[in-house]
Amino acid sequence: MPDYSEKTVHNFYNSLKNLDIDRMMECFSENAVVYFPGTNQSLGFYLGRTKIYRFFKRMISLVPDLRFEIVRMFACENLVCVEWGLSGNTRKGGLLIRSGVSVFEMEKDFISAMNNYIASGLFV
Repeated sequence: MPDYSEKTVHNFYNSLKNLDIDRMMECFSENAVVYFPGTNQSLGFYLGRTKIYRFFKRMISLVPDLRFEIVRMFACENLVCVEWGLSGNTRKGGLLIRSGVSVFEMEKDFISAMNNYIASGLFV
């Protein structure tokens, strides 16, 4: 597996840690798809950079001090898997803590798909 796939995913998470949505979008292919499971109306499938941008902008606006930690990462062929943890305070004063796994499908040095699986969470 070429090193650029893991590097692209690292760049995505570094941009997310810095809350830099524009840099995050540089990691995605034009027609990428992102999936976040859940029942909240803002979760689901997002197709294309514009919709993905809006999703992350909304997420960051709801949790303005969002913090991500990569627990481990591994790559195999065109897939990069990341176990992560996140935390932050919502703008309404709640606390968000979650852990999960994201599976990235890569096309050359771009993310073509990002599927997220939530392992645990706390929202108070």
